[in-house]
Amino acid sequence: MHLLNILLAITATPARSLSIPSLRNINPRQVQDFTGRARILVVNSTGYIYDVPDAYNKVIGCINNVGKVAPVSSRNCAVFEKKGDYPTKIVSPEGNNCTHFNVAQPINQDSYYGKDSYAWYCGVTGEKESKGPGWFDSETYYTINGFDHPYICSGNIGCIRDMPAPPTGPDGRPAKDFSPLPLWMYYWGGEEYNVVKGHVEVLLLWDLIKN
Repeated sequence: MHLLNILLAITATPARSLSIPSLRNINPRQVQDFTGRARILVVNSTGYIYDVPDAYNKVIGCINNVGKVAPVSSRNCAVFEKKGDYPTKIVSPEGNNCTHFNVAQPINQDSYYGKDSYAWYCGVTGEKESKGPGWFDSETYYTINGFDHPYICSGNIGCIRDMPAPPTGPDGRPAKDFSPLPLWMYYWGGEEYNVVKGHVEVLLLWDLIKN
């Protein structure tokens, strides 16, 4: 179950991409783009319903080449590619599809509703590691028209993810160095309305590379 049933058109939308220090200069209401090649930034969305004001100031990490959350750096932040119209895949630098259905990945044991949720993974996957025949082929990613930025969604309006909170430095911001952290789809219900203590809600922002 997800937070909202949003009646917005699902679309592949056009955008700009700038390096993090200059992102404050963009108009966040401009048309977005889920195309081409991009780095995937991880935005802390705890306390918000989907859209996050001043999102680039709430970036707490980026996705590395195997689909985990790592500190933002040119070495850690992998460049991914969007492929296909439907199903739409996100492909790692090594050519692997990113997936929520790799049963060899850890489950979200801290969450009441996340115990059947496998960590996102963009590494080499064998058929025996799939959740079942056809799961990889049917998995598709999209953005939603009307958000300030191109946040990556999948499934039934599944835009929010759940991850352990990264360690923070003396200034309260994410530490400049921490071990890569897993990322799961976020699920909630009557037994658990929010992410569990020690976790944060995040959105994945497609930071388009223009060249």
